[in-house]
Amino acid sequence: MEHLFQYLVKQPVQAYGTETLRQLYGSFQDRQFHIRQLAVEIAVLDALRADRTPDDRLPTPTRQFGAP
Repeated sequence: MEHLFQYLVKQPVQAYGTETLRQLYGSFQDRQFHIRQLAVEIAVLDALRADRTPDDRLPTPTRQFGAP
């Protein structure tokens, strides 16, 4: 599960909090160990991560066009 998380998100699961792995295991078990559902849940978790804003994902320009 940790390997799938890191493969999809490109970060270790620990970067998303101490309870994230436990919650994912519980959900995985509740969903009858359905791997596709787990992948979707990981993707949604990454997309809805609270401390991440769209600006965090965009590179910051070093200077504006036309400026010397």
